[in-house]
Amino acid sequence: MAPKTAKRKGQPQDIEIVATEDVESKPYVQETAETEDVASSSGSELEDLDSNDSFDEEMSSDDGEEKQTSTFADGIAEILNAPAGAENEEETPILSLSKKSRKVLHQDREARKANKLRRLRRRERLREENVGRIARMSEYGEDKIPEVLQRERNLRRIAQRGVVQLFNAVRSTQVKAKQTAQTVSGGRTAREQKVNELSKTSFLDLIKS
Repeated sequence: MAPKTAKRKGQPQDIEIVATEDVESKPYVQETAETEDVASSSGSELEDLDSNDSFDEEMSSDDGEEKQTSTFADGIAEILNAPAGAENEEETPILSLSKKSRKVLHQDREARKANKLRRLRRRERLREENVGRIARMSEYGEDKIPEVLQRERNLRRIAQRGVVQLFNAVRSTQVKAKQTAQTVSGGRTAREQKVNELSKTSFLDLIKS
């Protein structure tokens, strides 16, 4: 049996010395690790939330585009499936751009009808005149009809040339009267009288020539 060693009252005991730096740094290191874990977990959660928000926005935008496309397609299908021969024009949908075209087509159609009717009336009138003329010419005999028609054509040409010369004379007289009014001196009444005399004389001279 080992002998017991008696401790003396005055003998100092072994004391364990712990550095203050180790004591203070251990809890700090543990706290720092926990903080980093929380920060990393919160960062990953924020990234997940951002990705979810962007995905939701993309899904909502896709849904809106699909809804708009389907609405437009339904409207076009409704217009195309509408009956074309409706009694009331208001019941048949008309595209906004086609209203003007339809109005223009209607106006062109009415104008063509009016021109056709005008031509028919003129043709009928000429036919009646020719029938009456030929009936009157039958009194001269069938052999004289070509000669009479040629004579009428010549007279028509003479009348046409006379009308052209008349309008040319009126126009030239107006030009000369305007030039004379700028050169004639005197009062207003005397100037107008002189211009009228010169215009009348020159007009008659042009007609005689």
